[in-house]
Amino acid sequence: MNFARLKPVLTIISLIPLCTELGYIWGAWRQSPLDSKNWLFVVVALLLGVIFRRRIAGWAQTQIDWRALVPVVICIAGLVFGELRHIHALVILSAVGLTSSTVLLM
Repeated sequence: MNFARLKPVLTIISLIPLCTELGYIWGAWRQSPLDSKNWLFVVVALLLGVIFRRRIAGWAQTQIDWRALVPVVICIAGLVFGELRHIHALVILSAVGLTSSTVLLM
């Protein structure tokens, strides 16, 4: 099985928990004076992704590094706990960690 083809699918699936919190994030950006400039972090992250795209593409492996499952499991546990306790910050951090871990998984 070619795991390089599976990487974009897993990355898109891992973005689903973050998308569930977009309403909360948008509300915080609009209503909180402290959070109103946080959109800059999203722009910087996208710019860095474009700049380092070739280097990240060079990380592609033909096999899964199973050690990368440890942060994936921790992030999934954080997502579940955050959803059960309605802790938005934990859900957002776990969702970002899950996406990052999934990208590094392969």
